[in-house]
Amino acid sequence: MSRNADPIIVSSGAPSLRRTGGSALGVLSGLAILVAATGGGALWLIRSDAQPTDDVLVHTVERGEFVLEVAERGEIESADNVNIRCEVSSRGGRGGVKILELIPEGTRVEKGDFLIRLDSAELEQELIKQQIQINTKAAALTEAENKHETSLIALQEYREGTLEQERKTIQIASLKADENLARAKEYKEYSKKAYNKGVISKQQYDADVLAVLTAQREKEMAEMKSDVLEKFTSKKKIIDLKSAIDTSKAKLDAAKAGVNFETEKLVELKEQITKCIITAPAPGVIKYANQDRGGNSRNEDMIAEGREVHERQVLIQLPDSSQLQVRLKVNESVIDRIKLGMRAKIKVVGLRDVVLSGTVRTVSQYSDRARWYSGGVKEFTVEVAIDQPDERLRTGLSAYVTIESQRLTDELQMPVQALYAHGEDHFCIVNPNQPELRKIKPGITNDKFVLIEEGIEPGEVVSLNPRRFFDRVDLPELDEKQPRLDEDEPASDGEQAKSPENTRVPIAEQNAEKKIGEKTAAPIAKTVPPGKTAAAGAGPPAATGTGK
Repeated sequence: MSRNADPIIVSSGAPSLRRTGGSALGVLSGLAILVAATGGGALWLIRSDAQPTDDVLVHTVERGEFVLEVAERGEIESADNVNIRCEVSSRGGRGGVKILELIPEGTRVEKGDFLIRLDSAELEQELIKQQIQINTKAAALTEAENKHETSLIALQEYREGTLEQERKTIQIASLKADENLARAKEYKEYSKKAYNKGVISKQQYDADVLAVLTAQREKEMAEMKSDVLEKFTSKKKIIDLKSAIDTSKAKLDAAKAGVNFETEKLVELKEQITKCIITAPAPGVIKYANQDRGGNSRNEDMIAEGREVHERQVLIQLPDSSQLQVRLKVNESVIDRIKLGMRAKIKVVGLRDVVLSGTVRTVSQYSDRARWYSGGVKEFTVEVAIDQPDERLRTGLSAYVTIESQRLTDELQMPVQALYAHGEDHFCIVNPNQPELRKIKPGITNDKFVLIEEGIEPGEVVSLNPRRFFDRVDLPELDEKQPRLDEDEPASDGEQAKSPENTRVPIAEQNAEKKIGEKTAAPIAKTVPPGKTAAAGAGPPAATGTGK
């Protein structure tokens, strides 16, 4: 059977049983055996076609305390592990880094002791290449610094040297123009007098007039050069020089950033190489993290020499033995019955004389990752903290946890063996001496008792093997779409399946059980052969949980 079958809800109540007629040996021989599957919590009812006896096992319906409990098997672990992770990142998008050397699991270590050595050969090759890259970037930085310094000097040179030279040159030209203009004007006046006296010709006089005009143009040109220099040429040159400074500064900053970036990569590579040697951050006992994300142990070790590991992957755990808990995998059909703070009883495999108390610490809001063998059944992780851990406990031990989900007082109830599912309805046999088929409305149930909402009263007597009375009562006809008792599943391998005297209860009947109200927590044992009945409360919690 699948290990992911529905878990069993157990109760601490005890049935009130009595028999009518026959011997005690006859009563015991009439009990049907309720068997829990080895790998899961679903129950199979084995029935026999042996000859019935005159003994009838009965129960008086009464009110009493009803305790609903969820029983599961889990594993003890530390509630406060020191997780040691791989801090070496993958290079170039390739796979992880290999484990070259690994301390044996179970070894006790102290702080600073060696744990793992990872392969650093690829990192060391990158370190050499990175050093070459840094040298290239450093040369580019030196060149950028020189160019930036040259641009600063060029601006200072223009402002304090070249510009002043140009200004003085224009001033000299302006002075010469003034002097030439004054001299030309004197010659003109002299030529005018001489011309009037007839000493010089008209052409000589016109030449002196033209010289005055030329001197005036030269003076205007000198003044215009000064204006152009101050308003345009000097400003444009300064802007160009400042732009060259900004450009060289940007290139210098880029060169510095390049060197810093490559230097950081060099430092990171050195740190990565250092992290290839992992030491213990605290004292403890080594435990390999050979679990998947859902907390399930892997058949194939993930932590071993030669294996590749990835960044942030947990490699080793150092458990704190003073804070222990039990990690459970709870079936989705009953996870809503478990709440934070609920009390629990814990029985540890190998410590039969020890019963520990615990408290529900966490209830996962999301289901664990489904496995290919789960058949689509979802499970949720529940952590139960152990209140006072026993000194003999250690991580990895299996434990049976019984969580008290609900405790009701003064509730009308009867054993699940007395209930019979017929189609969508449920019946029981009242007053076996004069059998009456009674339709009832069941409430929540566990593997021992079911609450009765209507259809029966306290003090009435019901049979615990109702099928033996089917020849004396009339069951209603079933619709063709409803499950029938003769729709048995194909027989499985083994002597039990081959024998006509021992057959399993049809799956159709089991599916019908799960429809008992919205709060039905577990299947109701319903199909009991004539002369047989199910034993109440058989087996320890190991037989009622969905063993992990």
